[in-house]
Amino acid sequence: YAHARAPDSCAASGVVAVRRQCVMVSGRTRRCCGGIAVLACLLLLSLGSETRRRLFRFHWLPYVLPRSPAWLWDLMHTSANHEGGMWRYGPSVQAEVTRYVLERHADYASALDVGCNVGFMLARLQEANPRARHYGTDISPTVVAAARARCPQCAAVVPFDLAALLDEETASQAGVRPLAAGLPTAVDVVLVSDVLFYMPYGHLPPALGRLVPSAWLRPSQRRLFDALARLARREVIFSDHEDNPGVIDFLEANGAKRVQLRGRNRARGRSVWTVAGRAPT
Repeated sequence: YAHARAPDSCAASGVVAVRRQCVMVSGRTRRCCGGIAVLACLLLLSLGSETRRRLFRFHWLPYVLPRSPAWLWDLMHTSANHEGGMWRYGPSVQAEVTRYVLERHADYASALDVGCNVGFMLARLQEANPRARHYGTDISPTVVAAARARCPQCAAVVPFDLAALLDEETASQAGVRPLAAGLPTAVDVVLVSDVLFYMPYGHLPPALGRLVPSAWLRPSQRRLFDALARLARREVIFSDHEDNPGVIDFLEANGAKRVQLRGRNRARGRSVWTVAGRAPT
């Protein structure tokens, strides 16, 4: 009888051993997860408050999506609950661009700010040169509304996704017909400020742009650059984009020139990048 029960005893022993092993693995897994959680908390605490704010408000999403929809930008700007939008801009943002425009093109008659955000720069330019016609575009209807309210004297501020100029069909129409209703076909100066970080060159998420061969990106980069040049009769002016390596590579590869600014104001030590406009004068 004892021999007959032996297989059952072995089976029971095996089950017990498996359970013990599972308990051991489960314990190691919990300790590992706990360690990871602690490290994650320490990493978050080591970040600056502004970086943590951007992290929790999903400001990193536009860098990892192949193309960010307008509703996502609306959500991020609205949730920021700040007059400067998701980036908390102040009235003097991009002072170097404004200064360059007013010094280099004092008599300009029209200007287009693509990616105008909440309209601080448009409002400054409108105040400095009220006789000129100022236009703005942005992908987010929320900030378009804010820019209109901030610069009611501006000729037009309308929704437009700058990334559309990466598409061959849309890019080919730049300088031929208006990009959107309410805009002219061309203006004297085009302004491009802190928006090139988010361009999905080659249909790739911006974060991957520095990880692939540049040859994969050049055709769409060239389309965007040429389209912007065809919108300007005089000059396209780019902000320094915080000297972002990917943006600097884009500007240098397409022939833009850096202009270092000097002076005793907030723009001191900053620079802009420029290229001659190609629209008919």
